[in-house]
Parts: sequence; C-alpha cells; structure tokens
Amino acid sequence: MSGWRSRRLAARICAVHGSRGVLIGSTLLCPLLLPVLALSQSPLQLGLSLVALGASVAAMDVSMNIAAVTVVRDLRRPLMPQFHAGFSIGGLVGSLGSAAAAQAQWTPMRHFLVAALVGLIVTAIVARSIPGGVGERHRQETTERANVLKSPVLWLLASVALCSAIAEGAAADWSALFMVRERGMGDAAAAYAYAGFSVTMAFARWFGEPVQRRLGPHRLLAAGGGLAATGLALAVVVPFPAAGYLGFGLAGLGLAFLFPVVMDLAGEAGERADGSGGERELGLVTTIAYTGFLAGPPIVGGLAHVSSLVVSLGFVALVTALIIPATWLAKRAARQPAGV
Repeated sequence: MSGWRSRRLAARICAVHGSRGVLIGSTLLCPLLLPVLALSQSPLQLGLSLVALGASVAAMDVSMNIAAVTVVRDLRRPLMPQFHAGFSIGGLVGSLGSAAAAQAQWTPMRHFLVAALVGLIVTAIVARSIPGGVGERHRQETTERANVLKSPVLWLLASVALCSAIAEGAAADWSALFMVRERGMGDAAAAYAYAGFSVTMAFARWFGEPVQRRLGPHRLLAAGGGLAATGLALAVVVPFPAAGYLGFGLAGLGLAFLFPVVMDLAGEAGERADGSGGERELGLVTTIAYTGFLAGPPIVGGLAHVSSLVVSLGFVALVTALIIPATWLAKRAARQPAGV
C-alpha cells in the first residue's frame, strides 16, 4: 500500500516541481534507512522501517523513470532499455555484495552501513547530472490534474507492463525451485537458471538500442512478449534440464525490453507539444505494473500448491502471451484521435 500511494504522490510532485528533487531526496533516503532496519528491536519497528523503505523506493522508481524520459526526449534516442539495464546490473552487484558479506560473516549492521555509504557516494557523484524535468517550467499547466484514468492507451500499456512484471517475478522467485523440483537439479546448478535469465535480460537491455530503432516500440513489445512466452513454455513443456536453462534465458531476452519500452510509450502518451508532460501517465502505469511483482509470485506459488510448478509456470506463459494482443490494441488506440 505504501508503494501505491508513494508512486501516485511522487508523480504529482514531479508533475509540478520536476523529478530532480524527488529523485535525489528518495535516493538519499533509501540508503539511510538501511541501518535503521538493523536497529529494529521488534516486528513493529521492522515493519515501520520496511514501509518507509518501500515508500522511498517507490518514489525513487517513479522519479527515476520520469528523469529518464526527459533524457530520451532531449537526446531523441531510445535509451530507456539501457537505463533499465543499469537497474539489472545494480541488482546483480547487490546480490554479489550480499553474498560476499555473508561469506565474510559481516553483521547486518556492518553490511547495511557499507551499502549505505556506497549508495550515498554514488548519489553525490551523479546528483548534478540528474535532469530537473519539465515540471519546473510548467507549474501552472500541471497543477490541473490530467484525467489519465480515461485513457485506453495507458490501461493497455499498463496491462503489458503488468503481464511482464508477473513473468519477471515468477522467473526471479521460482525458476531455481522449478529446476530442483521438476528437473532434478541440485541447488547450485538450479541457481544458474535465474542467472541466465538475468544475464540475457541485462545484455539485451544494454546493447538493444539498434534493435529498438529497427523494429519500433510496438513490434518490439509484441516480439518480446512472444519470445518470453515461448521461452517459458519451452521450460515447462520439454522435460529436460537443458530446455529449462534455454527457456529461462529466452524469457529474459524477451522480457528485457517490455518494461522500459512501456515507460517510453507512457511518457509519449502524456507528452505536450512543447515537450513537457507524461509524469502522471508514468505514475499510473508503474503503479499498476508493480502489482505484478507483488501478486505474481504468490499466484504462482498458490497454483503450484494445488497442482505443480509445471502448471503454474505454464499459466505464466499464457499470461505473457497476452502481451501480443494488448500491444496491438494499444497501437490501435494510440492512432485514435483524442476524444474518440
């Protein structure tokens, strides 16, 4: 709930004041809250700390995407996948750092203090380069709330991001367990399934700008959704470990562009003639999309409990395939004149 409300509030603030202040503030607050987690002495204290951290991360997520859209507009280059590649690489670095801290037997406080220090230093280095966004120059225009809830394009784009988030969350939380339970792999070997998923996703995002230029956003979304669905289906239908590794790798490759390209299109849907706008549109789409990260893994687990991981991940493959018609409908809706 804190994430939902924080994303909506962050989008409104960015619309009026620009994204820079929200992004810097939330990026500074996130690492400062890490040591607070280690100081928690009760479930209530821990819960309140996690709520604060979740709200900060949500505000950072929205303002970060808004700032990225500003850069994309200014440079007129499809760079959003590369920004999201940074997110993927950050997750990989964070997991490796956690593994190293555990290996060194660091206490949670020591680990969080080091992580907080690194986060603060990085923020200080890049703060001056963060764009202010167009909101600072258009306060009077953006104080009137745009009725984004009536936009079919945004709801369709949000559904694409939602399906993508469900698939990504399922792969993150269940791919290794799937390889253990359904394919008989050991724990260490099974972990390579998600590693392959992550590496192919980061690689495609980092080097995928020419692909996006060649295919265009809508064809790229449809192709990515089809490839991800095919990869997940391959992993669950073909009962061999090699097919599982290949399938999850293809899923990472297909999902790589979906979320960043949807952010691009959501910002474009709210763009004004002078290049401003899009903040509330991004807030709506990200809010809906992130329910997929929250709801997807429990849904997969619930289906697996009453059936098997083969069935539950097969269901995720079907959900991922819905990206194709949703993208087609979004493209059609974007061509409709306003008010039609």
